[in-house]
Amino acid sequence: MSIHTLSAAAFEILKDLDKKGPKTGTFYDLVDQYVRPEERDAVMKTFKQAQNFFKHADQDPDATLDFSLAEPEMFLLAACDKFRELSGTITAEIETFLTWCKTAEEKRGRMKGFSAESLMEKRVVHQLR
Repeated sequence: MSIHTLSAAAFEILKDLDKKGPKTGTFYDLVDQYVRPEERDAVMKTFKQAQNFFKHADQDPDATLDFSLAEPEMFLLAACDKFRELSGTITAEIETFLTWCKTAEEKRGRMKGFSAESLMEKRVVHQLR
């Protein structure tokens, strides 16, 4: 829960910085590409559901959430990629995380020619299904 909350918050900050800067977009823009206009609000609500659930858990302590463990990884990957894009640098921690993602995907036999963008798009499309 804490990893998801922190990675989603970091992603939101970087998304806002992108709006003030280069405006190159985020994985949320894939929603426009893959989802019919009349379903976009519902999809965006789904993407933010866990973040809002954790943030407001005190309002309904008996509530439950069907939570995918792929979500924190997706937000963390998106935040790392946007940080790299906006800052023009990559930290050792980001490099380590991206290497882990690449290795994990290759071990699963899912991805050759790894890039953060291609993995993010794959994860987002999977979440949309």
